[in-house]
Amino acid sequence: MDSALPVGKPHSSHMRWIIVALLFCVTTVNYVDRGVFGNLAPEMPGYLRLADKVQPAEVDAYWNEHFEEVLAVHAKDSHPAGDAKECEECRAFVKARIARKSWDEDYWNMQVAFSAAYALSMLLMGRLMDLMGLRYGFVLMCSIWTAASMLHALAPEIGGLFGSAVIGFFICRILLALGEGGNFPAAIKGIAEWFPKSERALATGFINCGSNVGGMLVPWLLPSVVALFSTVTIGGVIIGWRGAFFFTGAFIVWIIPWLMFYREPARHPRVSPAELAHIQADAAEPTVKIPWRRLLPHRQTWAFVCAKFLTDGFWWFYLFGSPDFFYKKFDLGLDDRKYVLMFIYVVADVGAIAGGWLSGKFMSRGWTVNRARKTTLFICSLMVVPVFYSGLTDNKWVAALLITSAAAGHQAWSSNLFSVVGDMFPRRVVGSVTGFGGMISSLGSMALFFVTGKVLKVTGHYLPVFIMASLAYPLAVAILHLLAPRLEAAELGDPRRVA
Repeated sequence: MDSALPVGKPHSSHMRWIIVALLFCVTTVNYVDRGVFGNLAPEMPGYLRLADKVQPAEVDAYWNEHFEEVLAVHAKDSHPAGDAKECEECRAFVKARIARKSWDEDYWNMQVAFSAAYALSMLLMGRLMDLMGLRYGFVLMCSIWTAASMLHALAPEIGGLFGSAVIGFFICRILLALGEGGNFPAAIKGIAEWFPKSERALATGFINCGSNVGGMLVPWLLPSVVALFSTVTIGGVIIGWRGAFFFTGAFIVWIIPWLMFYREPARHPRVSPAELAHIQADAAEPTVKIPWRRLLPHRQTWAFVCAKFLTDGFWWFYLFGSPDFFYKKFDLGLDDRKYVLMFIYVVADVGAIAGGWLSGKFMSRGWTVNRARKTTLFICSLMVVPVFYSGLTDNKWVAALLITSAAAGHQAWSSNLFSVVGDMFPRRVVGSVTGFGGMISSLGSMALFFVTGKVLKVTGHYLPVFIMASLAYPLAVAILHLLAPRLEAAELGDPRRVA
């Protein structure tokens, strides 16, 4: 692969933007792989025939608790006269309802397990990238999560070894998270290595666009992919929904251009002296490693961590929960809901780039980094506040617009929040701080998903979760400002004294 790069530095170059393009692509792959399951989730009880596994005792318990509901359905659907309890259609309805409620709780518990594994991965992978380097570290991570994504196709068989297909999905989600958790710590480290502070938020915005493009591609392509594989059989078995997970394996080809093009800026033969000087325009930093214990006591660390803890889970909620929200509230199937989901992620792309551009624009007018970042973060928080009404409206496009505003606001927020780490910490610890923040934010996501599962079980709708999203971002801005009032650099002391 080394021979693919010419020897000798060019007179001019823009290699840092090629690196951003590669990071954009891998983030897109990352979100495609994690998004397939969430988009298939509303139909998964049918694919797995969970209603057939409902026990008679469960049916009797549901009848006793929801008898009036079943009678209303019996009358509404003009089922044959007589006892609703003897009506086969009504019994099928009851079994489907039981299977759906059980799946809803299991699904959000899977996200809890995913977040726990993701938290561990963020912590370990962030540190690994600081120690191992990005070139081969990214290859390792991408290989792990691609294999885990494809393994979802065999989840029912894996779960069968433990007595339940659902257990198989738990296992696959955990394996996927262990690989995927390293993506953003590594990407943000790459941005810190390749960009001066004035361009980092914009570069991060382009990377964040990858999550939106991945989120958009899944609902757009998934109906066609499932339909295609529904015509394919192996050994007389229809591939169907499993083919969507096999299809994700094709994206592993990203590894080839990454190995061909990625080097550290100072060692890259395609980086001109002028571009290298631009990349290194900020004050030089020592290269001695800093241990974990030197990072944790600083207010700057916890300013970033608290802001991520309060907000990250809601982006995951939009990714994992939006398909089910539109399925439940507006009865939109796999093909019907793809348009509203694509709309959300297309516009969120604009937010990711605009948020990075806006803070950079403020800086170009002479604003301090502190003022530019926090003003942009506050504007982003205001974009999320109205999202609570999406749980109240009966118009699917009003709900889509509100979720779109919140998703775009979050992506703009994320572009600047990630850049805050590089504003306050030296490059050599950016991966570690970002990974630690991601780990803690994943614990917040776990709590959110656990609560979401309970909320759905009790209320059957998502309104309380949307209300929490509306309040979280303004609170996060306030805490960030309280802990880091000037976004001053963390005083890590003499880097040679690590004992």
